[in-house]
Amino acid sequence: MTLDDLTFSLDQASFDPAARPERTARELLKEIHFLADERFWQYTPAQLRHFHVRLLDWLRNRSYSVDELRTLLELVPAIQFVDREDMASLYRAAFRGPIGRWIADDSQWPIGHFLGAAQNQVNQGIAETWFCPVTDSMDIGQFLRVNQLAGAGARPPWKVLATFGDFGRVREFVARKGYRRLVLLEDFVGSGTQAGRAVKCALEELNGLPVIFVPLIASQRGVRKYGAMLKKHEHFSFEPVFTIPRRMHLFSEPQHDEPQLFQRLREIALQTHQQVRQHQDGDNEQPRHPLGFSRSYGLLFVQYMNCPNNTLPLIWRDGQAWSALFPRIARW
Repeated sequence: MTLDDLTFSLDQASFDPAARPERTARELLKEIHFLADERFWQYTPAQLRHFHVRLLDWLRNRSYSVDELRTLLELVPAIQFVDREDMASLYRAAFRGPIGRWIADDSQWPIGHFLGAAQNQVNQGIAETWFCPVTDSMDIGQFLRVNQLAGAGARPPWKVLATFGDFGRVREFVARKGYRRLVLLEDFVGSGTQAGRAVKCALEELNGLPVIFVPLIASQRGVRKYGAMLKKHEHFSFEPVFTIPRRMHLFSEPQHDEPQLFQRLREIALQTHQQVRQHQDGDNEQPRHPLGFSRSYGLLFVQYMNCPNNTLPLIWRDGQAWSALFPRIARW
């Protein structure tokens, strides 16, 4: 059966005229085709499998009802897909927004000085700032190129430093380079678990050096994790560029203001979880919960370079028992 055959059969199925959906399955498929051609083709971990092949295999994972198939088709355009151009815009917004304001504030420039600052003064502030990623998923090189920032090439992921670093040498490096502040960047923060230890390490090991942590995208639930750090460390700042609002979290318990689609997705996630989580050869990331890593909620969120495990597992889980729409490359 092709995708066209599938949508035709869905539209031919008997619906109560009073409850017939506003959009036909064929209209949904047309939008999905558009998104695939314009955006979804960029998904890096699945470059060797065309999106439409993955979509059909994903819809064939089990024997779904007509209503369930429609729900899955509605899910695809509802996914928040961040493509390459989106990431470049986020890189620029991070530097021109929270990072620029923070450097100016830390440099104690009065407003008139800031507005009339000569380029050499701006360059001096940047030269005194160490830009580093938290994990290797943050493309620090691309961030620097997009913002036309030159400088030293030593910009290690702080998650690696927190595990293997010799902080005596790190402090010597900071002093030798004349760094007066540290900018930590991350492409995405979901629950905040992965980045938290690295950020805490930077705050504790750099002898009070001012630190700002700027996730390009953060879950509203994950943002809460850093409130305690802000209270404990006066030299710490935290400012995401974009925060995924609470209404876009699919919680384990129904919410009064959630989209109607979420209720149907929650049911499918629960019904399919045993199949989705089934162990397979070479498995290194078995989904913990039907909604994803955090257990209490799942996101409909995918980045072109990978799919976070905070997203619904039925979207990213891939193997013998389940064919993914956006297969995730997991961390060991």
